[in-house]
Amino acid sequence: MKSKSLYKIKYYFPLLIIILISVLFRFSRLTIRPMHTDEAVHAIKFGVLLEEGNYYYDKNDFHGPTLNYFTLIPAWLRSQKTLASLDESTLRIVPAFAGLGLILLLFLLTEGFGLPLVIAIASLTAISPLLIFYNRYYIQESLLVFFTFGSLVSIYRFILSRKTGWLILTGIFIGLMLATKETSLINLLIMIAAFCSTLFFRFKKITEIKKYLISFKLWNIIVIAGIAMFISVLFYSSFFSNLKGITDSFVTYKMYFGKAGSGAPHIHTWYYYLQLLTFSKSPKGMIWSEFWIIIAACIGWYSLIRRKNNYPICYYFILFIGIYTLMLILVYSAIPYKTPWNMLGFYYGLIILAGYGIIRLFIDNLKLWIKSIIVLFLLTGTIHLMAQVYLLNFKSPSDPYNPYVYAHTGSDIFNIVSRVDSIASADPQGKNLSVDVIFPGHDYWPLPWYLRNYKNIGYREHIDLNQTAAPLILASPLVEKEIIKLLYEVPPPGERYLYLPLFEHYMELRPMLEIKGYVRKNTWDNYVQSRN
Repeated sequence: MKSKSLYKIKYYFPLLIIILISVLFRFSRLTIRPMHTDEAVHAIKFGVLLEEGNYYYDKNDFHGPTLNYFTLIPAWLRSQKTLASLDESTLRIVPAFAGLGLILLLFLLTEGFGLPLVIAIASLTAISPLLIFYNRYYIQESLLVFFTFGSLVSIYRFILSRKTGWLILTGIFIGLMLATKETSLINLLIMIAAFCSTLFFRFKKITEIKKYLISFKLWNIIVIAGIAMFISVLFYSSFFSNLKGITDSFVTYKMYFGKAGSGAPHIHTWYYYLQLLTFSKSPKGMIWSEFWIIIAACIGWYSLIRRKNNYPICYYFILFIGIYTLMLILVYSAIPYKTPWNMLGFYYGLIILAGYGIIRLFIDNLKLWIKSIIVLFLLTGTIHLMAQVYLLNFKSPSDPYNPYVYAHTGSDIFNIVSRVDSIASADPQGKNLSVDVIFPGHDYWPLPWYLRNYKNIGYREHIDLNQTAAPLILASPLVEKEIIKLLYEVPPPGERYLYLPLFEHYMELRPMLEIKGYVRKNTWDNYVQSRN
């Protein structure tokens, strides 16, 4: 009895350390990175839900509603009731918890997997640069991965125990998947295909496969499908306050299937994801790569193919994960429309395979010198991965040379907002100061997030020559000629104001997207006097 308790302490203590490392990497300094355009869009949409209690699913964009509704929890806990009172930590803590949840779900796999395998997978999850980077992003992908893995863990536990509670939990997770992002349908279909493929590997004969499927009983499938549909409808209908959201949640797939092959800025080669994961080099010589995990995942795949008798309880589940991951990689690589955060879905499968591969290496009867090399390989890989976590997330979180930075807001945004705030604080109107933001193609994001406290701010795509110019203007250089016309040609003599440049230096919202500022001289004079 005593030895069994010592065994549990021996393995649960490392798990506690892993959780602490995961918390440190995912929750520390969440405000350090500028808000990406997508994050800002989701934040503003959440602000409407927070202030007005309304959420309306948009079938054309913005994805599913779970991110918005789950963000209500930290906002309420922090007594933030308005968009103006929100900060980046409140928003980003939601995907950060989803990333932590991937580790906590592993505790449900100790039966069958064993603690050593759980520790191996948890360790890689805790220090993965890719996972951590996007676990700190206010977008849907981290939630989608968590709900997807939750559904897989739940069905695995049901297969082991045949308890109805796990069926219900599976349905809840699948429903949350569907209510998170439209691409969840791809994941769900590939799950079914991978499950069927795994059955062929196990039974070989159709008659045996049929017998196994019959053992599940029809009502089990009905329970999962019924609960999943209810959860999905619940969220898309905004808890039955917007029934149109239900039909829109189906209509949206037509738009997304068309989008998969279009969208010029996001069209990339088939090997785009693999290239990001394997090798990238910064001008300073730093090599970004997660090939340590990919190599270990390949070893895991080889072990699955070569051996079938060890780890009998979890072998077929990991084989299923392997097939599912491979299918996801093939499908997402074939889709021309690519963004780097879409890798999370199949990347977590690679981490599970990598953990399995590492454990297989230590279980195999290898010579001592070979195991010593393996330990050295793992230590080197761990140091390199953790160094990347620090550099990618805390040193260069918005640097264009960061491989996971994608059309990201630059650090100039902090100087831009600081200058605007300084001008407003020196003006008698304060945050009621009128501001015009003019960018063709709505390219002014993420300014609506950073200037959310301003009451009289207008966002436009074009210059309105019939409207009086605001004292403060932020605009794209593309409309500079029209702005000069608005300021100095349209107003009659005696009603023209002198405007000065707001910034002394070149400023960018995003790489190659310049922003210019114009401020009335009297407003600027107030600012200068406030500094003296």
